[in-house]
Amino acid sequence: MPGLADLQARFIDYLSGGSGLIARSVVDQGNIDAATRLNIYRNAYHIRLKQALETDHEMLGIYLGDELFEVMANGYIEAHPSNFTSLRYYGDRLPDYLAQTAPFSEHPIISELALFERRLLDVFDTADAARLPLSALGDIPPDKWPGMTLRFHPSTDLFRAGWNSIECWKALKAGLAPPAAHPQGHAHWLLWRGEDLLSGFRPLDEDEYTLLVLAIEGNSFAAMCASLLSRHDEERLGAVSLDYLSRWFEQGIINEVVVKG
Repeated sequence: MPGLADLQARFIDYLSGGSGLIARSVVDQGNIDAATRLNIYRNAYHIRLKQALETDHEMLGIYLGDELFEVMANGYIEAHPSNFTSLRYYGDRLPDYLAQTAPFSEHPIISELALFERRLLDVFDTADAARLPLSALGDIPPDKWPGMTLRFHPSTDLFRAGWNSIECWKALKAGLAPPAAHPQGHAHWLLWRGEDLLSGFRPLDEDEYTLLVLAIEGNSFAAMCASLLSRHDEERLGAVSLDYLSRWFEQGIINEVVVKG
């Protein structure tokens, strides 16, 4: 008789579509033979994985419709048996699967929509941390501003969309028909979890995106201002940067201001 660990490994292998060695350790019960009993467990296992995908990708499911979502879920489960102890992470490879598997790969917006939903999950699940109020800027001496750097709340994330996937997501969330899919270059979005513990997102213009990238990478406020020289008059640099900086504080994504000296 195999040991417990071996039995568990055989059972998981069977549930994942592998060998049926576990059947040797299962007995008939009443009118239900061992094969039927095992099949009940396998079906229940697959249903639970599909439910996890449905829960994590509600708008994607609406976008695809029931039939295509079923095709996607069955194909993904077959290609990627679960090896996670938590179903929260089971769909992590779904965007790549959709980008590489026909017919979904023929419509890149589908993979991008799935990726956006997973990034929202990641933002929601990040650890909590302090959020500095805007008034904290008043405590910093003016001569220290050029060298100061920012540290962001762990939920802060940047998302680049090559398609109008987020506009489609928003329409579906509102119960509306999504717009026709179309490429839109590289639109940038800020994702974060607010103090209300809800995930939020908003579009970024080129200036704000540039400043955020520099700030997240640990560049100084002076370097952030200098990055805008090609698009703004020099005397306006500080005001433009401060406007964006204030917005970040008000949204609760600044965790710490580091001042040298």
